[in-house]
Amino acid sequence: MDTLKTTIYNTLKTLSADVSQSSDNVFNTLPAVTYRVSQNAPYYDFQKTINLQEVEITIDIFANSSTVASNLLSATEEKMRVIDLWLNFTADIPNSDDLYHISTRFGGII
Repeated sequence: MDTLKTTIYNTLKTLSADVSQSSDNVFNTLPAVTYRVSQNAPYYDFQKTINLQEVEITIDIFANSSTVASNLLSATEEKMRVIDLWLNFTADIPNSDDLYHISTRFGGII
């Protein structure tokens, strides 16, 4: 069975970056992408089974240059759109001078 986290991981793994589930944004290699399920709200039908889920995925991008981070953001958005998750937030996060961090959120109904 393919779960939401598996789908997200397999999709992000096709990027040119180290991918891991978010855990205090710890990573060993740059560029890096971390992700987590920020929201997963089920909608039930009359048989009490889940027929839809409203989801939000938070993805953080880390790189050693602004250009690499921005290019990775573009590639991430393209990959997520293929699985019907749409970019609804992005922000540059201040970090040290040698680490560029972009935080994003993608949402959709699955």
